[in-house]
Order: sequence, then C-alpha cells, then structure tokens
Amino acid sequence: MNLITDYIISLSSLYGLVHKEKVIEIYNMQNEDQITLSQIELIMGKEQDMLEGHFVSIDGNYFIYEPIIVFDEFDLYMTRKTGKPYYIPDKSELLKYKDQFYFEKTKEYRVLVDYITRELVEGDKDRAKEVNEGIQGLCHVEASPSNVLKNISRYIDFNNEKQISELIDLIVNLANNTRIWSNNGYTPNELFENHEKQHLRPLPEDNRISFSQRGTYNKAKKLVEMIHAFVVAKRNMKNVVCS
Repeated sequence: MNLITDYIISLSSLYGLVHKEKVIEIYNMQNEDQITLSQIELIMGKEQDMLEGHFVSIDGNYFIYEPIIVFDEFDLYMTRKTGKPYYIPDKSELLKYKDQFYFEKTKEYRVLVDYITRELVEGDKDRAKEVNEGIQGLCHVEASPSNVLKNISRYIDFNNEKQISELIDLIVNLANNTRIWSNNGYTPNELFENHEKQHLRPLPEDNRISFSQRGTYNKAKKLVEMIHAFVVAKRNMKNVVCS
C-alpha cells in the first residue's frame, strides 16, 4: 500500500462512500506531492482486491465501505448526504480511520463509560467499555431504538426507571456527538451548530425546540418506553420462575 490507498481507505471509513474526485481534493489539500485522476483510476483498476481486504469496494466513480454494500444502502446514503459539507480532519487524525475499529472517544463517550461502570456493571470497566463500544457502533450507523435496546439488554439489567432515564440521556448525548456517514463525517451537533442553525427561523418564545431537537426527543422518549416495557417483561418472567 501507499499513501494514496491509505487516503482511499480512511476516507471511505469516515464518509461511508466517497467520490474519486473528493479523494483527490483532500489528498492534494494535505500533501505537497499532488495526485491526478489517472493515478486514482489506476488504483481503481489494479488494486480492487487489496481495497476489498480493507472493506472498501468500488462502484463506478465511488469508493464504498463494505456495510453500505452489504445492506444495499448506497442510494439511501447518497440521498442523506446531498448538500451537506464534508468534515475534513487534519492528516494525522484522518489516517487513523484506516483502522476499521477507530472512532473518536469523545467526552460524551467517556461519561457514558463511567456511568455504566458505576451504576450498571458493579465497577467492571472492561465490561462497561464493551457495552459502550456496542452502543457507539449503533449510534454510528444511526441504529433504531429497538436495535440499541437489543444491544443493551445483552449485557446489563436495569434496576429502576431512574437508571433508564439517565442512561437514555447519555445515549442521546453520545449519538448527537458521534460522526456519521449521513453527515459526511460531521456529528449531528456539529452540523446543526455550524451549518444548519443559521438557516432556521426563530420559533415562538414558548416553543423554541428545533426540528432536530424534536426528533431527538421523540426518539429518546420512544426508547425509554421500549426499555421500560422490556424491564417490566423481564421482571414478570422472574416472578413466574420464582412462583
């Protein structure tokens, strides 16, 4: 491999899918030695097997990360990405995404690990990290509340509704600060604060919740209800066993 293929793999991992021209643009932005379209197309013709070994496929003019191919979501992500700017980290940070398991361990991630360690797994930090990496991965692919619930329920039991409510708040904070393919690498909070907020018209004083905040609230509320139902069902099952 060389630096060009490192960029292709890293950008595919960060963005989910990336046009060959965008690869050239970002590479040339960050390196003195400039590359051309012919160099990229040579790689597209001769290095397909190597790229597939790093979970990158080629379709037309695009490099595509494997999960999007597996779940046939190319058109879905193309629609979601349309008109959004690209998050472009510095070179050293960008190339970390060559590792398929790399993600930023944000403040919100660390807070959630600490909460799970303290409240839900009796101080077992390794177990808490395992749970949280699963949650982070689901946030990264914008998983539905039911999928988040399934992930959580494999590892931990909830003791009361207060725990559920606190955990959901932390998960929502993590999701809103997780880099996602739909936003071309931006987190939902970054995209809203830096690019969308300025285009919103003010709402009435008694109703100042943005549309994105309403969506987050509704998802969180739905997830709370689902987890509560799950906890109740689990308790009922224990009662049946005990009786």
